[in-house]
Amino acid sequence: MVLSDSKMPKMTEPELITALRANTEIKSPPKFILITGGVNLDLKGSSKDLKGKIDGFIYKPFNKKAILEVIQSVLKKKKKIIQHNAN
Repeated sequence: MVLSDSKMPKMTEPELITALRANTEIKSPPKFILITGGVNLDLKGSSKDLKGKIDGFIYKPFNKKAILEVIQSVLKKKKKIIQHNAN
């Protein structure tokens, strides 16, 4: 699982996701949670490039409870997919 701030100085969000998913040393594609400054999603990459690639969002300002809730939600979705594919 990758938690990334939407404001990165050297790379856009789509570039980060593409690079990590292309890494052959990573056994399965990581889940991505994006930390952003607001509902308008001030993303450097286009929202079209990110559609379907971000698994969750954490909005600033946030607290520990908010982070845990998003992580638990992403993990529950992954578990449901795994169970569905096993049947």
